Amino acid sequence: MGKDANVIAKRANTLVASIKHAISEVDDLDDAIDIASRAKAFQVYAQSAGESLEMLNDIAELKLRAERQAGKFLLDMEKKTNQHGANNAALPSLEQLNITKMQSSRWQSVARVGEEEFAQYCKRQRESGQEITQSGLIRVKSRREDAPREKPHFPCPSCGLRSNRCIDTGDVLARALPRRRKCLHCGYVFRTWEFVIDPSNPPNVPLVYVGRQDKEEDG
Repeated sequence: MGKDANVIAKRANTLVASIKHAISEVDDLDDAIDIASRAKAFQVYAQSAGESLEMLNDIAELKLRAERQAGKFLLDMEKKTNQHGANNAALPSLEQLNITKMQSSRWQSVARVGEEEFAQYCKRQRESGQEITQSGLIRVKSRREDAPREKPHFPCPSCGLRSNRCIDTGDVLARALPRRRKCLHCGYVFRTWEFVIDPSNPPNVPLVYVGRQDKEEDG
């Protein structure tokens, strides 16, 4: 390795350490957005400089960690528009936060991946010599959510069989997770509201409420 390469590598390692420290000190959404932007710029620079896959993956993991932090803040924020369609003027819009709807959606998606699952994804990519990417992590989340359950706790309202899969998941509202599910037997699409509970204090009500039919889909 030449002198210039050594200087570049040393600078890259310093930047990695700086971003890692910044992520550990994140206090609010603005901090998380700033760090995610810095990590993205560093990633573009490292790619153009021909850095090793190991270094690129270190940077990519840091970028995802910053995006996960931003996504968690976004998930915790009240929605700009309430359930009745009225705007809450006290809350900033995505435009005021300088982020796009796509960024908000993808950051919230990566934030929904558990820390253990995220660490396993990064480890798997490194061991297989593949890149760590945002889209790859989102695919991990999608495969988990779309995988059919062998024995769901609730039957299809149409045919009564317990074989369905999640096709869409909304945000938690009042401890209820709204989902759209499709029966793998008859194709019936219906809604469920799955309640988040404290295992030490379970409620005396059904944990899943099966809603009305949305539509029927072929196949």
